[in-house]
Amino acid sequence: MLKFIFSWIFILLSIGCASNQFNPSWQYKIENSLGAVNVLELNEYQTKSKLLQVNFNVKNESNVTKKIRYKVVWFDNNQQPVETILSNWKNVNISSNNIVYLTAIAPNESVSSYKILIN
Repeated sequence: MLKFIFSWIFILLSIGCASNQFNPSWQYKIENSLGAVNVLELNEYQTKSKLLQVNFNVKNESNVTKKIRYKVVWFDNNQQPVETILSNWKNVNISSNNIVYLTAIAPNESVSSYKILIN
């Protein structure tokens, strides 16, 4: 009987570990319209000057160079967009199967959240 229970536990653990659909807790902060380009990691922290800084890694999963555009939309405490010249789209070329490391810094101290747009 004990052998039977351990067999079922092993099977359930194997099935659970085989799932490759991991959704990090920060995934809701990214709107990505490209299938072959994925954000692998996102870190945020407050700089010494009290500005929110966001660092994120983007990987081109395809076998060809991809040209992407991205921008960060910053929001204040009332969830209203903070318009700034820094909110323009930026162009980046990512070689096949490569990773780029991108950084954005909030325009002022009133920023409390953000959304990263990639297309």
